[in-house]
Amino acid sequence: MGVPSTGLLSLKGIFNEVAVNNYSSTKSPENASLTDLSDGTEGAINQTQLPHNRPDGNQPHAMSEFYAYDNNADYPGLFGDDWEDGDIGDGSRTNFHTLGHELAESGDLDSSELNVSFVDNSNGFLAPGTFDDRPVWTHSPSNPSLDTDNDVRFTNTNSPQGNWLKSTDWTSVSWAGALTTATMAFAYRWRFFMNSTNNKDGIIDVRMNTTNHPNPGISTQTYQIQVRDNADPQTGAVRLARRSSTSVTTLAQSPSGAYTIGTTMDFVFSVHEATTFGNPRTLKVGVGPTTVSTPAIINSYNKVSAVDTNYVTNYGWNFRSPKAMSTPSSTHFHKYSFIYTTIVTV
Repeated sequence: MGVPSTGLLSLKGIFNEVAVNNYSSTKSPENASLTDLSDGTEGAINQTQLPHNRPDGNQPHAMSEFYAYDNNADYPGLFGDDWEDGDIGDGSRTNFHTLGHELAESGDLDSSELNVSFVDNSNGFLAPGTFDDRPVWTHSPSNPSLDTDNDVRFTNTNSPQGNWLKSTDWTSVSWAGALTTATMAFAYRWRFFMNSTNNKDGIIDVRMNTTNHPNPGISTQTYQIQVRDNADPQTGAVRLARRSSTSVTTLAQSPSGAYTIGTTMDFVFSVHEATTFGNPRTLKVGVGPTTVSTPAIINSYNKVSAVDTNYVTNYGWNFRSPKAMSTPSSTHFHKYSFIYTTIVTV
């Protein structure tokens, strides 16, 4: 049992949470020191907890820093969605609680653990007061479909903006409030598959700094992660760009083969801060196996990195593919299985 999130706290309970992973334990410590508990002397602080759910290690220490602290909890989810219930999403679906936990991060979770809700909205990703809820999505007039595995599939369309699916009910989330040390990263992870070349690029828009994101959510202030389908310039290259209105600036471009066409891979877009916020802020895109942890993708499978401090506040996400993808749609498509967001230590 973790530390309660409200009310009076006891030093004994905090000690027992750190010592035996049980705030309600009847064990009675003889020499419980708030300083030793707060700075990691008594036992290592669980760095997978959100910053506001664990002590910061700095003087002056306070028991209130332990509110909601869980000494043996796994990585928390901040925002997550999949389409396993067969619905692209109108706000009325069941809670999201499966693939996010699978990613969180051991890779060895049993079915009972997969059925535990995990999304923590105390950092403000969805509407105030909601927990474990899926976001609301809107889609292009040429609706992306769900395949037999309930993955979102993008195929040929002549709609001017192609196929797209964007979240629409996020509150603003500042990276400044989420990251408190240089060893932490804000990590967005999603599973992607591109079936063939001549397929049009796969594009993720990280919607930043403003709620003014007209359909398909690409025209104003975004970071873009683009997976190249063809020799434009190189098949399987990954491009990280910054967009403001119609101006697009390439921040980093990988060589070919960062992503291999025809494979299912997990992408991680991560945000890293130096000890002083925004000085500098590094953005990374990793592409790795579906079986490895998010920190491992960041550390061992990174494909592009760029320092950029133009945008700070995230307002949502948009999946899209340009119009006039090749046909037939049975062999020319992109698909996404989930999106999942957390804070990790790297």
